[in-house]
Amino acid sequence: MTRIMPWRRASLLWVLLALSAPVVASARRMASAASILAAEAVDLHSGDAGLPQKTTGQIHGRVSGALGSYRREEQRGDDIETSLQEHAEETVGFLVAFMLIGAILFNTTVLYLVNSTDPQVRSYSYKMLSTGVVVFCALFVQDIQEKVLHRIIHGIAGEHALACSLGIFLAVFSAWFLLISLASWRLRSRPQDRHCVLSLSAHICAFLALDFLGARQESAALRWTQAGRRGSALGLYLSSPVLAWLGLRLCVLVARRFRLWHLEPDSGGAGGAPEALDGGRERGGSCAAQVGGVQGERTGREAREAHEGHEGHEGHE
Repeated sequence: MTRIMPWRRASLLWVLLALSAPVVASARRMASAASILAAEAVDLHSGDAGLPQKTTGQIHGRVSGALGSYRREEQRGDDIETSLQEHAEETVGFLVAFMLIGAILFNTTVLYLVNSTDPQVRSYSYKMLSTGVVVFCALFVQDIQEKVLHRIIHGIAGEHALACSLGIFLAVFSAWFLLISLASWRLRSRPQDRHCVLSLSAHICAFLALDFLGARQESAALRWTQAGRRGSALGLYLSSPVLAWLGLRLCVLVARRFRLWHLEPDSGGAGGAPEALDGGRERGGSCAAQVGGVQGERTGREAREAHEGHEGHEGHE
């Protein structure tokens, strides 16, 4: 066994005490309540039982002590609840104040950046703003489609809602993912519109996958944990990266086939792509040779003119 350091022992002791504090408090409250109920029962039936006066006084003393302890615990709980409410109100107030101050600073910074004299700073500022707008729009669209699909699935499927939701999720995710390739093809002559559509579609795909897969994983892990199969829940968490990688590779494969079949019709699909690339390299090499020849002729002509001008100047002298 590994030797535990003294500071680790102390920290472990404090952790155990902190974890056992709520249990001890609840046990004390339950004991106080039980004592009060028992004392009331004894008080009601003490006359019938014929107990001595001394015994009855002792019982009443214990009842009074238990009742006082219970009331003190109840008052302490009320004080703690009141202090927590005050702390929550103060925390919310600080958060609202910081948000307002941060919004003012953010707006001031954005106005300064978009009005900068450097064109690169202005470009990156507008890109940052557009990315923020795209993210919020994607969250809005994802929230709407999640609520609509949730109502439709639970209204139609009933008990089989989980299996139906899995199939509908795959259909919706595939549609948004294939929209990326389709938009790249249809909007190839409009780069700004293409960039906007692709950014929105990509963020919607990401949020859809995170929301659906995270919810399914959490529900399955909770159900398996409650059933006592903690190993299955751990295996689900460990296999999630593998499943995500397989899904990503499948989507990339479909998108690549789509681009080869539809975006390059002149090159003959996947088989004509290497030939097209080789032809492009040959045309590029011939163009480079022609440009180099023209530049060489121009340089030689300028050198001859400069030499002739120099000789004419010497003859004039």
